[in-house]
Amino acid sequence: MRVKEWLARTIEVVEERRFVPFKWGKNDCVTFVCDVLLAQTGIDYWASFRNTYSTEFGANKVMIKFAGGGLKNLADKLFSTNNFLTIDSTQARMGDLVYFRTCLYGKTPQETLGVYYEDNIIATGIEGLVSLDSNGIIKAWRSF
Repeated sequence: MRVKEWLARTIEVVEERRFVPFKWGKNDCVTFVCDVLLAQTGIDYWASFRNTYSTEFGANKVMIKFAGGGLKNLADKLFSTNNFLTIDSTQARMGDLVYFRTCLYGKTPQETLGVYYEDNIIATGIEGLVSLDSNGIIKAWRSF
């Protein structure tokens, strides 16, 4: 359940991370989204996996261990087992979690996690957070 000051806390996390470069296990898409959730709810949904990986290979091992592999499987399991509300992607609003497709890290589209923020998606980028168009949302969840 979101704490009373969830919106201010969400903004605080975003501002703190705005210029923090991508780093596996510290500021990747999952840790960023779970840090936003920690701010919104006071619960660390990623506590069991924090500081357990520092490479893409390690992140993939965690995803296999937790959800059988794949970022979408990880998100589905993490959010459904914690009773997050799955919402239509067109209904996403400030603070909601999103799974989306982007060319953020190169020319090949790939899927990643982010937070719906000010009518866009905010997500981890190589040099810090980036704001992206919300058209690529595949799935969305809301903590309530």
